[in-house]
Amino acid sequence: MPPVKAYLQLFRPDAALISFATYLVGAVLANGLDLMDVAAAFLITGFSTNFCYSFNSWADWETDAVNKPHRPIPSGKLTPRQALNYSMFLLAASLVYPFFLVRPGWILGAYLLLPLLGVSYSGKPFSLKLRPPASVFAVSGGLVIPIIVGYYSNVQGAAPDLRAFFLALFVYCLAIIPLKDIEDERGDGDWNLYAKYGARLPYYALAGLLIDAALLLALPAPPLLKAGLLLLFLLTGLMIRWHLARPDQMGFLYRRNIHIVEAGGALFLGWQVLYNQGVISLSLMGGLP
Repeated sequence: MPPVKAYLQLFRPDAALISFATYLVGAVLANGLDLMDVAAAFLITGFSTNFCYSFNSWADWETDAVNKPHRPIPSGKLTPRQALNYSMFLLAASLVYPFFLVRPGWILGAYLLLPLLGVSYSGKPFSLKLRPPASVFAVSGGLVIPIIVGYYSNVQGAAPDLRAFFLALFVYCLAIIPLKDIEDERGDGDWNLYAKYGARLPYYALAGLLIDAALLLALPAPPLLKAGLLLLFLLTGLMIRWHLARPDQMGFLYRRNIHIVEAGGALFLGWQVLYNQGVISLSLMGGLP
């Protein structure tokens, strides 16, 4: 029997970290972080998001043999059948646990949407991964759902309207997700966006960031969150420009942008916890709890 570690390696560590942390960020924004939120973050990451990525690892194992031969299936740590059986267990769990976690309603629907996106993205006959831009919308939706359910599972009473903030996050994902195709070009085929657009793809991402910044400035959102997102847009844009001047480094662009997101999310989460505990206080919060 393969070691547990081999199964866990079907799930990328950066994706797990982002899913777990963004749920907690959503809870903190609603001033509702407690042990139940940590448990919910663990469940949505360990089952729902894990299914999406593990199922994709199974569906893409032949492509990974070219792009990422170190992954569990191409490297022989798992057979395709073992990976599929594991993914089906995660799918079943992701369709069951939300009913014990939240009441029926749209939040429950958001939990159940995650495995639906995973099936639609990687599974036949849908295979949205082969149909951009639908693939980009599916991945972006999967990335923002944890922070949305984290917030609305905890928000009570008069709370700031964060719909513009969540929309801006979604558009940010739409702008940068296509950059992942740069590192996957060799094995993907004609549906790879970098193979289709080449050197123009990073410029499209820059245009998306500019559109997102204009959208964020035009819509109502707490000033601190606006400032934080605008800083994220700026750092991402600078990272893209840096790589455009160094084409030999272009394959690392997406991964380095993910590191920016992870670092920014960790700093914001820590800052918000300190704020909610009364350790720091700023009028700039502009209505945040």
